[in-house]
Amino acid sequence: MCLADFVAAHSTQEACLAVLTVRRWPTGFVCPHCAHVGGYPLGGRRGFECGGCHRQTSVTSGTALAYTKLSLPKVFIAMYLIAANKQGISASSLALHIGCSEPTAWHLLHKLRHAMLERDMAYHLTGLIEVDESYVGGLAAGTTQGARSTVKKTPVIAMVESRGDNLTGYVYLRPVRSVAAKVLHAVIASRAEAGSTIRTDGWKGYCGLDQIGFTHRPEISLGRHRALAQFKLVHRQFSNLKSWLLGTHRNTCRRHLDLYTAEFNWRTNRRDRYEDGKSAHRELTTADRILSTVTSGSHRTWKAIRKHRWKRDALPRKLAAA
Repeated sequence: MCLADFVAAHSTQEACLAVLTVRRWPTGFVCPHCAHVGGYPLGGRRGFECGGCHRQTSVTSGTALAYTKLSLPKVFIAMYLIAANKQGISASSLALHIGCSEPTAWHLLHKLRHAMLERDMAYHLTGLIEVDESYVGGLAAGTTQGARSTVKKTPVIAMVESRGDNLTGYVYLRPVRSVAAKVLHAVIASRAEAGSTIRTDGWKGYCGLDQIGFTHRPEISLGRHRALAQFKLVHRQFSNLKSWLLGTHRNTCRRHLDLYTAEFNWRTNRRDRYEDGKSAHRELTTADRILSTVTSGSHRTWKAIRKHRWKRDALPRKLAAA
């Protein structure tokens, strides 16, 4: 659907609510409090009253769009712009397109990124997986940084399924506090299926993966340009991530880098297939997928988004204590 047709189809609050209702309850209203099937629409209240417990539920409550101040037609246009552009959109550009302040656009984008992060946490990589780490960021003024300096750079781990010669499957990238073995092992164990084959370079942080349920295939890196060809799938994702951050957002935000990598993962994993990975059809568009992501995502307040720091929750508590 082109932008003009999309705007015409979602030009009113009622039309947008109808789309969200069908997306959230495709077989009819189900009360989120008592699981009773069936209810009564509330006139002008954007919701339903449960036929069992009689509690009232808004169409947007319990989703990523709960308590959104923007009108739903503007939110739908924002989702279309995010989905239609392969490179995404920055907060400043989105603010100009939908007619709102830049902080409001930034807040909406981060709501959606949180929902994308939650959605992709349900999936795991399997089979042959290339794993490597890189550093995102720029040089610090007046300092000389080494290859693994974290003065202004942030280490990012990448995991990429290999589905044949030069064929990328699902990907997972995220910032980490360090590239120590404890951190790398915890991330790999949380995102890869047990028994998968992990292909890495000779970095000491990967030693011991065969002792936690994986088949480890370490290879001595050939160095420089030859390493790019040696681990081409994972290095391609690093290149795409850095180009996207620089081209679309013009900068790198260390505080929210996990959300930017979450959006990158979400886009890459839905580039040409259904979420189950079994079909290459394009009938399920990115706009459809972002609607499903939004309705299944949880609400984040402005205060929670502003206070978000990925370093505080870099690893799940159980993994961090492992």
